[in-house]
Amino acid sequence: MARGQDLPASALTYGLVVALIIALQFGPVIGLAGFLASGEAEWALIGVSRDILVLGLLVLLGMRQLGQPRSNRLLPSCRWALVMIITFAMLSLASASSLTVMALNLRRLVLIPVLFVVILMTPWSRAQVMGLFSFVLSTSVLVALLGFAERISPDRLWTEFLRVEEFMAANVSDRFGRIGFYESGRFFSWDLERWLGTPLRRMVSTYMEPTTLAAGLAAALCAALAKFARGERAGWLVLMFIVALILTLSKATFIFILVLIAWRAIGWPGPTSIVSLTLVATCIGFIAVQLGYSEGAFEHIDGLVEALQSLAGGHLLGSGIGSAGNYNDQGNELGGESGLGNAIAQAGLLGVLPLLWIRALSHDLAHAAYRRRDVGGPWLAMWLVFWVISFLFSASSLGVGGNALGFAMLALYLHPMWNGRAG
Repeated sequence: MARGQDLPASALTYGLVVALIIALQFGPVIGLAGFLASGEAEWALIGVSRDILVLGLLVLLGMRQLGQPRSNRLLPSCRWALVMIITFAMLSLASASSLTVMALNLRRLVLIPVLFVVILMTPWSRAQVMGLFSFVLSTSVLVALLGFAERISPDRLWTEFLRVEEFMAANVSDRFGRIGFYESGRFFSWDLERWLGTPLRRMVSTYMEPTTLAAGLAAALCAALAKFARGERAGWLVLMFIVALILTLSKATFIFILVLIAWRAIGWPGPTSIVSLTLVATCIGFIAVQLGYSEGAFEHIDGLVEALQSLAGGHLLGSGIGSAGNYNDQGNELGGESGLGNAIAQAGLLGVLPLLWIRALSHDLAHAAYRRRDVGGPWLAMWLVFWVISFLFSASSLGVGGNALGFAMLALYLHPMWNGRAG
């Protein structure tokens, strides 16, 4: 990591991170506004800006590191992130998919660890670290408030006034973009239709997508819980983010809330229980699939189970980056909508590298909280549990979406200049 006495990061680097946070929190509605104002379909591709900003930060860090003396020893989580980036990049060289499909899948696998490494290794000042962390939290408040507003608004806000169906259909790379508003899982959930008799509207806010919104709100909730644990007046933040999370109707949200309750009641699963949580959740998923529960609330579990069965059948190297999963050009849907299922289907045994990285990250966070005597640290680290739950059962955990906010916040917390103390 960067030395505590290094000069703070440049205004350009800081500005790019601020721009990335804005793109993550408000990018889709900015694109929608541009589309409505100009009629240009290119605005529907605004999500690409997030990837470009991450790569720009990587270039700036690389330029700064050139000619610099060797940095202090890297944290284990940083080393594991670099191993994962290099491994998946090397695997992509042997891909049988087209360059475009391979690149799209590679970015989903590596851009989050790239962002984590860049933020962790950039020599921020204390003011920059705390400023960026506060900016994530404050923008999350605005996202939640706007989410409440759109959720109580009539459907015609999206269908007639904002013409969201036209906007989403303009994105040629979106496989679900041409699904109508009332048939789209982005705006409605059918998980409880069997009991309620009707689908439920989901809160999407400025993300215009509920699962990535849930990831961003879960990160904000963990930050608010950390503040509350430290004795700060953050109870209203905790309540607001919990309500907003519930309104997304994300499966990971409800599981995560139960996990939080269990952690406080019996001490498991905590932020360092990544391996045991993964094993238990996978076993439950396997049993559910065997009993025929692979629809409704249990949808996407079968993708993970099928990928594991393929691994057990001897496909140890996977099908190649871009050659399997929910976005490929080889006709191989192995892995389905599971994030881990996608990774294993493409990279075989090496598809578990993200879990090894998360395990190392959870221990780094635990050590940092213990060293700083920070009672809020474990609450912040609980966001990793949310991400693991999402990674097991949803491909939305991949790529630079709401989950990027969580990893950015954790990288800032691990930074040597958190609270102004180097080391």
